[in-house]
Order: sequence, then structure tokens, then C-alpha cells
Amino acid sequence: MPLEFAHGKEYLREAMMQRFEYSCELFWRFIKAYLDFAHGAVPAESGARSIIRAACKIGILSESETGIIIDMIEDRNKSSHMYLESVGLQIAKHIPIYAELMQKITSRIILKVSSAR
Repeated sequence: MPLEFAHGKEYLREAMMQRFEYSCELFWRFIKAYLDFAHGAVPAESGARSIIRAACKIGILSESETGIIIDMIEDRNKSSHMYLESVGLQIAKHIPIYAELMQKITSRIILKVSSAR
């Protein structure tokens, strides 16, 4: 689904990009908290990529999910230092895919925690 913004409505893309940055940060920290809570397995180097790889190794994430999330983290890092509009437009096209995956994984983890009680 292509994302297009009417002339003069670029602020909507900017708002979406900022929300994406926050959501990405919260998402990997949520995974980190779950790793610690459910598995006591937070890697010594606990950056975003390390956390996501650890979640894959334990089986919380599939290989394909891990690849997409690593791409998402890279896009998030690019968006923080974005100087080219073309880069922002490219990242904006990926955000719906990332949002859907974050929702799917978050729901799956919440269900696991709820059923374990």
C-alpha cells in the first residue's frame, strides 16, 4: 500500500516518522523486558540488535521476523539522522509492515504471559 501525502500535508509523514521512532524503541525494550521476565536471558550487550537476536535464538521470534525487525531497527536509526527526503519516503513505505509485525508479536507475547498465569 503506497503512502502518499498531499502537498502541504508533509507534516503527517513527519508525525508518522516520529511515532515510528518511539514505537520501534518501545518494541525492542518490550522484547528485552520479556526476555528478562520469562527467560532470565538478557544478553550482556543489550542493544536493540542483540536483544532481537537473543529472542530469535530462544524461539520467541522466527528467522523471518528477526530479519524484518533488524531492518526496522536500521530504518529507525536512519530516520534519526535523516537529511534526504527520499530516504524518509522510502522508510515511510515500510512503516505499515513494521507496525503490523510489532502488533502481531506483541499480542503473541501478551497471550503467552496471560496463559502462563
